[in-house]
Amino acid sequence: MTSPSLNRRVATSMLTLPAAALLSAALWAAGGFSPARTGGLAAAVLTIYMVAELNNRFSLLRVRSRMMSSTLVLMLAVDAGSHAWSAEALVPAGLLAAAFLLFEGYGKPAEPGFTFHAMLAVSLTAFVFPPVLLLVPVWLFSAGVHLQMLSWRSFLAAVCGLLLPWWLCGAWVVWSGTWAEAAARAGEWLQTPGGIVLGLAAWTPERAAQALLLLAASAVGAVHLWCTANDDKLRPRAALQTLSLQWAASVALVALWPGTAAWRVFMLFSAMLAGHGFATTEGRGAARWFGLCLTATAALAAAQLCGLWKLWPAF
Repeated sequence: MTSPSLNRRVATSMLTLPAAALLSAALWAAGGFSPARTGGLAAAVLTIYMVAELNNRFSLLRVRSRMMSSTLVLMLAVDAGSHAWSAEALVPAGLLAAAFLLFEGYGKPAEPGFTFHAMLAVSLTAFVFPPVLLLVPVWLFSAGVHLQMLSWRSFLAAVCGLLLPWWLCGAWVVWSGTWAEAAARAGEWLQTPGGIVLGLAAWTPERAAQALLLLAASAVGAVHLWCTANDDKLRPRAALQTLSLQWAASVALVALWPGTAAWRVFMLFSAMLAGHGFATTEGRGAARWFGLCLTATAALAAAQLCGLWKLWPAF
């Protein structure tokens, strides 16, 4: 029988993150070594470190735990499509930088520098994946409602931070006369997304299975977060509520743009919410749910390691 305290023991153990890292290293090495995979690994390590630091700096978990970063480590490892380097691998890091700045500015509406630099980080990230700009209204809503840092000054600073890179880019286009290249690039960015139905071809069986697992685990974590929000201190509560709204927006984002960049955003926020749920829930049902998710993750890892997904077309 599954121990009722299994999830809490795993969540608070100092061995959880090293064990997850070792398993991830084995899965990463199984795909071979190349400069592209090494670059992808470096981007993954940067993202994991930023998640761990975000948790430590703002005490996102009520217990001493590395469950958020451990969950992300495993999810990155079992998703072979995220192992290769591309500029899109830095999209989660850009959003985490924005989260750092906004959380640091909690309750400081008279200091517009936080919103300026946070939106500047999002705007720079948009040069790699423009649809992240759709997350800006969610960030600003949370800045005003949850983080209590939005005033007219900080709002205008956010707008300036958001527009500054694009204004500089426009100035460069005017100075260099590269109108045709800029128009072609803008046309690529403004293409209509495939949508949920038209984008089904982008979902491989292994990514669809992982998406279902992440969606279920993060949804449970989000519901638990909002139901027990009053148990948290004010700033951690505001930060977690902000992350939960970003998770909801990332679900819509990955449904409309079912590509690697949107998937990385969805995986980031889903892993953080799922890890929060694993670390803070209690009781026999919570332990069984954690055991079920752990078993499903192990099955995904085994399928990748043994190459079972390659047999899918035969069915």
